[in-house]
Amino acid sequence: MSDHVRELEERLAETTDLRATIDLLNDLAWEVRDTDPVRSLSLSETALRRSTSAPFEAQPYREGWVKSLRGLAHSNRRAGNLSVSLSQSMDALAFLESAPIPDVTVDILRNVTIILGSLGNYAEALESGLKALRLAQSAGDRIREAAVLGSMGVVYVHAKHGEESLRTFRQVLQINRELGQTREEALTLNNQSLAFRAVGDNANALAASLEALRLAKESGFGALVVTATGTVGESYLASGEAPKACEYFDRYLTAARSAGSKRDEAWALMLLGETHVRRSSVASARECLARALEITQEVGLRSEEARCRKLLADLHEKQGDLAEALAQFRLYHELSESIFSEQTASRIANLQVIRQVEMARRDAEIQYLKTIELQREIEERKKSQRALEELAAIDPLTGAFNRRQFLLLAEQEIREAAPGRRPVTLIMVDVDHFKSINDRHGHSIGDRVLTEIAHLIRESLRKGEAVCRMGGDEFAILLPRTSAAQGQLIAQRVLEKVVSCPFQGNGGSFSVTASFGVAEVSAAVPGTLEMLVDRADKAVYAAKRSGRNRVSTCASPMAGFLLP
Repeated sequence: MSDHVRELEERLAETTDLRATIDLLNDLAWEVRDTDPVRSLSLSETALRRSTSAPFEAQPYREGWVKSLRGLAHSNRRAGNLSVSLSQSMDALAFLESAPIPDVTVDILRNVTIILGSLGNYAEALESGLKALRLAQSAGDRIREAAVLGSMGVVYVHAKHGEESLRTFRQVLQINRELGQTREEALTLNNQSLAFRAVGDNANALAASLEALRLAKESGFGALVVTATGTVGESYLASGEAPKACEYFDRYLTAARSAGSKRDEAWALMLLGETHVRRSSVASARECLARALEITQEVGLRSEEARCRKLLADLHEKQGDLAEALAQFRLYHELSESIFSEQTASRIANLQVIRQVEMARRDAEIQYLKTIELQREIEERKKSQRALEELAAIDPLTGAFNRRQFLLLAEQEIREAAPGRRPVTLIMVDVDHFKSINDRHGHSIGDRVLTEIAHLIRESLRKGEAVCRMGGDEFAILLPRTSAAQGQLIAQRVLEKVVSCPFQGNGGSFSVTASFGVAEVSAAVPGTLEMLVDRADKAVYAAKRSGRNRVSTCASPMAGFLLP
């Protein structure tokens, strides 16, 4: 128990003032939120009841109430109750607009950032994170600034903005080291390791994970010792060092069982199983995966169960037992589709929570403006809002749809195509050696290249097909009612246009090439949006490995499994 926790408990035992008691309950709940989450939830619930009970029935103790919501929202998010947590966060933010408490506002905005990021609403998550960051910086609160940046870094990783996530984590590490925050430094290094691995930098991923584990042990950060041990193993596995990976996965399994963490135990067993598959230790792999499957079903870890089914499908395929491989893959696919549908419904429900709060706030503003006869200003705001909504869907440089709009369009198209099992094809386009173009000719020429390629793609498409800029030099082409074979022809046609298009740069004209990856979801090749994007990405990487300037089509999804 820390000295600060002990001090809060002593003060709580001594005080007789009701407001002071509520404040101390909230402060203690917030202090133990990560070390004792069950107690934190109980303390926050007690504070909430007291802030709205006698003598506060008619007029609640608002500061105590909003801090209780902060604690409850954090506890519910950690427990996986995202909708409840988001609703509590939005209620608190609505109050804080009229009675600001900067540190509490930052904490709640950060909570919203994490929730929206975990649901895949990356643009909204980062918008919330930026609000929290500006508030923390204006208050000079460097601890909260680092915490917000760390959460945004995780969102960038999930959104596949690898370089931005690494840049953000470097900022967090600098602040943590300046402030001597060893535990937070360890946590950031662990997350940074995942970001390095996401961009293929396995050497730095391993170094960061090893340092995270060392600092976690040094600072007594038990929960992170468990997680970081697994991260080290995954870093070794990504580097091709299967024996070292096995060693750390065994340690991860032991630590998870000691901590009583069933989820970590299941992950450790799955990672061991995958490593044994790579080492052709079939019996050991089967034993680990069978036990992992038991745990996931026992505890209700559905995402982990889906991963386990996929690994079992791969194992049976390697053994030549195609019937059992197909059976496991079907179970994996059914689970994945169910989870995806639930996640989509959850994203929609949680966005509706935010929209309802925003609409209530907007209605209040409109009523105020009407009262003081400023209807003209209302209309101007509506016009600005419509213009902003249009801009929010378009990449300003190329005029193509942006990543956020692509995800909305693709998700809707796959959902609508599912009943009839009609195909939806995705083409990922990556400009070859784009960094060299920028280095040699300058960023303005590089921008011109991207703009022209977007134009060439657009003029090759039919009505209902869409081109999106996913970020940097990467584009996506969404082709409804189109098979992968047809998509390959379209990709080849676009490639020929790109190659034959001359560009003017420093020292004369030059040509550009690109790598194309084609993938589909259909009755024959089922899958979710996430799976479709993953297959198209793998096809692009295959095109690049084969020499670039070509079109590659994704093989069967049974061909392998990529660690997340």
